[in-house]
Amino acid sequence: MKSIPRSGGAATRGLRWRPCSGAPPASQVRTVRVSISPDNIASYQLAMQYGFTEVGQQWDDEDGLEIIYEVDAGHPSSRTGPA
Repeated sequence: MKSIPRSGGAATRGLRWRPCSGAPPASQVRTVRVSISPDNIASYQLAMQYGFTEVGQQWDDEDGLEIIYEVDAGHPSSRTGPA
């Protein structure tokens, strides 16, 4: 398995999302979705810490196979992060 460069916590910061200008109010967000390459173990582990579950797969022309994970936006970990 090849080594995947670390991005300095960008995924973690992204999962601690805050609505930005033009985004729907947080009360309107029902589901948070991420897609992760099957060999990106670090992102998979992070998604599991935030309560994501696998819901499907998709093919991305640039990145290849991606596994789709979702979590209910009301899930406590989706707002505060792992315990």
